[in-house]
Amino acid sequence: MKIRTITCHDVYNYGASLQAYALQHFLSSQKHDVKIIDYKPQYLNRTYNFWYVSEKSRFYKQTKKNPFLHLLYSIWNIQHTYATWGRIYPFKHFKKKYLTCTNTYHTTKELQKNPPQADLYIAGSDQIWNTILPNGKDPAFYLNFGPSTTKKISYAASFGIERLDDTLRNNVKGYLTQIYEISVREKTGLQILQELGFKGTEVLDPVFLIDKDNWVNTFALSKRIIKEKYILVYDIFQDNKTLIQKAKFLSAKYNLKIIAINDSKKTPYAEINISNGGPIEFLNLIFNAEIVISCSFHATAFSIIFNKSFYVFYNKENISRMRDFLCGINLLDRLNPESLDSTINWGKVNDLLIKKITISKNFLLDAIDICK
Repeated sequence: MKIRTITCHDVYNYGASLQAYALQHFLSSQKHDVKIIDYKPQYLNRTYNFWYVSEKSRFYKQTKKNPFLHLLYSIWNIQHTYATWGRIYPFKHFKKKYLTCTNTYHTTKELQKNPPQADLYIAGSDQIWNTILPNGKDPAFYLNFGPSTTKKISYAASFGIERLDDTLRNNVKGYLTQIYEISVREKTGLQILQELGFKGTEVLDPVFLIDKDNWVNTFALSKRIIKEKYILVYDIFQDNKTLIQKAKFLSAKYNLKIIAINDSKKTPYAEINISNGGPIEFLNLIFNAEIVISCSFHATAFSIIFNKSFYVFYNKENISRMRDFLCGINLLDRLNPESLDSTINWGKVNDLLIKKITISKNFLLDAIDICK
């Protein structure tokens, strides 16, 4: 079967790249012809963009009105824009080697005018339907393209929020009407669907469709990046004082260095900063860590796949995706914990995961069979 998937796959984000690979890999292992639609709208190309000014910046309005001020701001911001410039190559290498993509599209109109030929389109996974973000308002991520004869399903799509803004409900409802089978990544996603009049199935993120041995043998068994024992920190926002305090506490308690793998900026409290790593380095560092501390869904997911001791410190509004996932495998005590002394019964966790993985695979395979 010719299957084309759409997701945020090329945004210099570790989890985004790995979940896109995982869904493609699993479907390919089922003997399908699979490609990722290389959809790259302008709003997803902000990272390392010299001219980009965030709408949240106090300089946003001035730079939009005055080109000279825009240039000055961009020059001044170089130290931040390119702080982790070294990540570009390993991400591009990963995409070229491991992601099989279609021709590139930049707008929904381009997709609608000349859609990739397929027997089935799949939307997912990750926060493609998060309406706080531009992609959650983009019809392309709801598969609003292609001939009416082509079936459409979603796999592990995430709203990333607990409820939709009332002004967006009708749009989202209209987009979802053309999707034949819907699955989402969180219970809160099921509630949103129910409020809109749709039925859905809760499934796991695609990274769980690939077993531990496959991840390890394909990516994580390469030479250790850090030879000594360490705590890995993936602190995207760097605004959570508790995360920083707990990382320093565990570092002192177990005499472990703090190693940080970075996103858009360096981690000031880390002893070693890895600012030139891509998805493969991300997996290597998690696999070889003693403890993983993060505010990241996918750092958490891979810590669980590799059975690593981990803690999650998250102080953002869209906590539902982390909370629902950890609650489902009895690991909610790892989310914003006060005590760091609890141990993990990996036998019980893995048993729960196996059941959820089976449900997830069955949904996807059954949905594909129905669409044939």
